[in-house]
Amino acid sequence: MELNDFLRKFEYAIEDVEPNSVDADLDFQNNLEQWDSLAAMTLLAMIDNEYDVVLTGEELISCKTVNELFELIKSKSNK
Repeated sequence: MELNDFLRKFEYAIEDVEPNSVDADLDFQNNLEQWDSLAAMTLLAMIDNEYDVVLTGEELISCKTVNELFELIKSKSNK
């Protein structure tokens, strides 16, 4: 699992996010204009489908940056 691949999948999962506009330090919940409950659900579904990792809403909310989310997924992933 590579960070750059995750960043691209993150961008693709959330509607209207420009390619190559998300970096690892982005506080996605506070600084991503497109972030809403639908984006959260879509992101959780992408993580389940792509990485076979099921996160709770609480786990997602606990991640401040994209990198924190990436590290959480890595820690729970078998890939």
